[in-house]
Amino acid sequence: MNKKHLIIMIATIIIMVLLDQVSKLIIINNVTEGELITVIDNFFVIGHAKNTGISYGGFSDAGPFFFIGVYVAAIAVFAYLAKDINFTSKKLYSFSLTMMIAGGIGNLIDRLFLGEVTDMLVLIIFNRELFGIFNIADIFLVIGMVIFAIDILIEDVFKWKKNT
Repeated sequence: MNKKHLIIMIATIIIMVLLDQVSKLIIINNVTEGELITVIDNFFVIGHAKNTGISYGGFSDAGPFFFIGVYVAAIAVFAYLAKDINFTSKKLYSFSLTMMIAGGIGNLIDRLFLGEVTDMLVLIIFNRELFGIFNIADIFLVIGMVIFAIDILIEDVFKWKKNT
């Protein structure tokens, strides 16, 4: 990774983490825990929930130190993979790792300072919550993982086609 790509990655991570943390602070300071505010009827709701576990509150008995370890390990793996970042020739790969690092850091900050993660976004389709309640860092993590998987699949398909 050259210096230019490192600067792009770090700047993007900082912006994404700030976006996540500012959104959480706005919710913490303006929405009562458990409160739901309908933004678009039967589609989008803003709320305020504390998550001591993972998705849908799973493993909430594990405690914050377990999740701090998981986030640190995940960020370390993503950072190791980031050695190959190149925003010119490997755009999907580079952006996906940047998103996953930012998402991991955003939720790690919550775990370190609050012992839990603040969630606030709810999508509703056909009167059902689509993904439960989540936050901006979760969006970065999930979209980053999807892009990463797509990039790996595309790369493997092109390698396979070249070899056949």
